Amino acid sequence: MTFTSDTAVQAVEDHYTAAIRPGWDIRGNANGGYLMALGARAMAEASRPHPVSVTAHFLSPGKFSTRFITGGVLEEDGEIWDSSG
Repeated sequence: MTFTSDTAVQAVEDHYTAAIRPGWDIRGNANGGYLMALGARAMAEASRPHPVSVTAHFLSPGKFSTRFITGGVLEEDGEIWDSSG
């Protein structure tokens, strides 16, 4: 288990997917920072290596053995990431 391998994302058409891996949990629910890292990794793959700011609102706990899917729109000027996933 390494953070790099456990936050890897794969590009699939116009979105990214990743598996929520065990070991990054608090009482069985995936840690919020870990879930944000998956989203940040997708942003980095889509645009630039280091997102300037990342904000998240969790609607439900992340569960293991599920897929994380994110999509978004990179604005034409290359400076704004608008999450739609």
